[in-house]
Amino acid sequence: MAELKVGRNVFDINENDVILFNGACWMLITRKIRREWHDCNPIVSKVLCEKFVKKNILVMFKKEKEYVTSNGEQMGLYYYKFDISKLEEYLNK
Repeated sequence: MAELKVGRNVFDINENDVILFNGACWMLITRKIRREWHDCNPIVSKVLCEKFVKKNILVMFKKEKEYVTSNGEQMGLYYYKFDISKLEEYLNK
């Protein structure tokens, strides 16, 4: 397990954690945080996630509902899992 700071919270990340990219934000969908009167998924930094994808720490395992917008952008739901050994190596660096 590796500890990853997401916003104000620190989560113990394991191989079962999933990040969803919906075209606008990156969400850690396997965890919940309490906001006011309801629970929601924590939002992970866009810069951090793009860095993780580039270094193969986040690996895409599923695509859903892909489409192309009128201005040519490809959108959809993209699910990513963590490569724990690479994440630990990155965090200990």
